Amino acid sequence: MKQFFSTKTPLQIAVTSVVAILLTAGVVVAATTLGTNISTTGTLTVTPASNSTTVLAVKNAASKPILEVDTTNSRASTTAILVPQANVNTPRFNASSTAVSIGDGSPVAGLRFGTCVVDFGSVAASSTLSANCTATGVTTNDMIFVTPTATTSRLIFTSASSTTGAIQVSVYNTGATGGAIDPDASTWSWMAIR
Repeated sequence: MKQFFSTKTPLQIAVTSVVAILLTAGVVVAATTLGTNISTTGTLTVTPASNSTTVLAVKNAASKPILEVDTTNSRASTTAILVPQANVNTPRFNASSTAVSIGDGSPVAGLRFGTCVVDFGSVAASSTLSANCTATGVTTNDMIFVTPTATTSRLIFTSASSTTGAIQVSVYNTGATGGAIDPDASTWSWMAIR
């Protein structure tokens, strides 16, 4: 009867084990894709190759990027989280500043919403009158958008501007022969973009 098991020395067993471990480690190190979910309650660290511009990329089944985190500043002026679309730089969320860039537009540092009460008083015929309303948080550097909640015939909204804590809105009385208009105070909606 043939002998199915050969007797190996402890040295042969040790050498065989070391070779097997090294081969397994080489295969694991060479792997670029994990075939399962990653879950951690701690910190997940991803280190890019020295010639890489993307630290972390999440792609869909068609290998199109859904989310990229770029800390090399090669595509953005600051450390950025990029959420690519057709153009890989849009929109971009700047992580190291307080600004958000969407598309290729100017960075937005703040977005505020609110309402304020506007009371014009009497607006003479064929003239413009301005009134201020309190808008907490707005500054002179904000771009202001307002929406009147009530309209009066012959009275049209003409402009809006901001100062610290207030929005100034202007209306024009289009009635050359209709006389003055004194609308009731009304609540206007506003949005400020910084």
